[in-house]
Amino acid sequence: MKLTKSQLQQIIKEELQTIQEVEYDDQGPMYAEPVEGEITPDEAEVVIQGYGGLRVDQIKNRIVEDLVDMSEAATAGEFRRIGSTRLKLLSVFLQTLQHHNALGD
Repeated sequence: MKLTKSQLQQIIKEELQTIQEVEYDDQGPMYAEPVEGEITPDEAEVVIQGYGGLRVDQIKNRIVEDLVDMSEAATAGEFRRIGSTRLKLLSVFLQTLQHHNALGD
């Protein structure tokens, strides 16, 4: 499947927007002050199949960093720098967040 530069930029824009709109099911308000000793939803560690364990906030940060880098590569016309492996890992990260109700609706 070939993507045009504008298609890739639209995908990246949509994914960044999704990450910025994160809400948590069954976790209360997104910005509620955590009680001392409690783990916030972003601090919860999850296992990513084939990758290992990361905290939810680490996954989100990694997605944002990768999308920014991929967008810069696409803008520069360096599509090989994006690579299918990075796209697959990005997909696994997003599926993991979805599985743990960290994407919102």
